[in-house]
Amino acid sequence: MDIGMICFSREGEITGRRIKKELSSRHEVWLDCKSRSTSVTIDESLSSWTERNFRTRDAIVFISAAGIAVRAIAPFVSSKETDPAIVVVDEKGTFAISLMSGHLGGANELAEEIGRLAGAVPVITTASDINGLLAPDLFAAKNGLIIDDIHAAGKASAAIVNGEKVLLFTDMEFARAVPEYVLVRRLERLAEPQPEGMKKIIISPYVYHKPEDPEDTWLIPQNVNLGIGCRRGTPAEKIKEAVDTVLSEYGIDRRAVRRVASIDLKEDEEGLLRYCSEEGLDIRFYSEEELLKAEGSFSSSEFVRKITGVESVCERSAVTAAGPEPELIIKKQVRDRVTVAAAVSKEKLRFE
Repeated sequence: MDIGMICFSREGEITGRRIKKELSSRHEVWLDCKSRSTSVTIDESLSSWTERNFRTRDAIVFISAAGIAVRAIAPFVSSKETDPAIVVVDEKGTFAISLMSGHLGGANELAEEIGRLAGAVPVITTASDINGLLAPDLFAAKNGLIIDDIHAAGKASAAIVNGEKVLLFTDMEFARAVPEYVLVRRLERLAEPQPEGMKKIIISPYVYHKPEDPEDTWLIPQNVNLGIGCRRGTPAEKIKEAVDTVLSEYGIDRRAVRRVASIDLKEDEEGLLRYCSEEGLDIRFYSEEELLKAEGSFSSSEFVRKITGVESVCERSAVTAAGPEPELIIKKQVRDRVTVAAAVSKEKLRFE
């Protein structure tokens, strides 16, 4: 996390420096003081400081009274999907209050971390946490799932807090036991009649699994790995067009893509590198030897073998990037001199 901190007294500065020291081993922490009694002070107004940190930091820690923090952040609060975590610590460091963005922003975890490392008592007020219940937004954050509609996730969370059971549809496995109020179903059962009034949570990378009911929650796992091959000099626009077309044809949401992979001969392929940069995708390159270790039945091209040493760059790259026990869900597709394949990583969901 990139954390901005601010204090308003000499006592607050002492507490701030102690917290910064403890957090700095895991986070980037910036401490500013705004007081004549502190060793240094900023000239910037609190409003300007807060606005700047809202835009640039993952979290803001106010070492102050809660009222100061509330008034400072009020003009800039926008959405729980984008707002930074806000934590308030009193100037003596007795309490660490998770004030805003407790789940998605990570304020609850940050308050607890400050508690562990700096001796403050974490104050958590989100209903699911104080009752030890599943919160869909926190569950999504911890499992690398994208929430399609945050308002729908809130409906599911409210149902759980109110003692209702929810239906969870997924083909993914679970690392630990599932809470008794979560009824798990395979995705193939989505078309079956379901108990009336029960909220549904659907975990799938496929757009055709998106719920019709706006009060049901769609969580998109980022577990799709793309293998891409292309002719030398293929522009980024052509690669994007090919990928988007293939994903659309197979019904995969673009947000499910975790990374792109190819052979190391493409490490300097400008179009491929630019495509990944513009799309915000991690890209990995593998040697001929690494790709040949991939297990499975792959498409074969003698032309590709002569140039690269392997008979299928895109399929072997996708499978290699997916890790242990991959599933090749899209075999080689050729679109305007670009080859695209996709493999899903086998990952387990955790309720914790």
